[in-house]
Amino acid sequence: MSERWRCFVAVPIGPDLSAALRTAVERWRSRPDLEGLRWTDPDAWHLTLAFIGAVEADTVDTLRATIAGVASTSEPLTLTTGGVGGFPSARQGRVAWYGVADPDSALHALARRVRERLGLDPAAPFRGHVTLGRAKRDPVDLRAWRD
Repeated sequence: MSERWRCFVAVPIGPDLSAALRTAVERWRSRPDLEGLRWTDPDAWHLTLAFIGAVEADTVDTLRATIAGVASTSEPLTLTTGGVGGFPSARQGRVAWYGVADPDSALHALARRVRERLGLDPAAPFRGHVTLGRAKRDPVDLRAWRD
């Protein structure tokens, strides 16, 4: 049996947003209502376009080439950041995220093209975000933080 890798397609966030989020997360770490979160590593922050799942390691080069093909035909995007929230909901947060606004749906269209080319469901729900933290155990009520 060959090695399997858990894969996803993502784009890095820019240095200005990364620096601002680092500062904000440092403030948020001390909030008692957020004690149930394990904060993610800022060096790994990214914007996920598609989750692929477990794949055979020897297929990664083919996936990479497919993704590069989509990227080569895509225009650069300038995105506006949004607010914070939680998945599956702010009330029962398992994931704390920072959102990206997509008023002209350009990011959504890029994610759809990536999913189509990879043979994934192009109609799968998409919400552009950076994962900042995950619940350590039980869901965390993120409503006060979000508001």
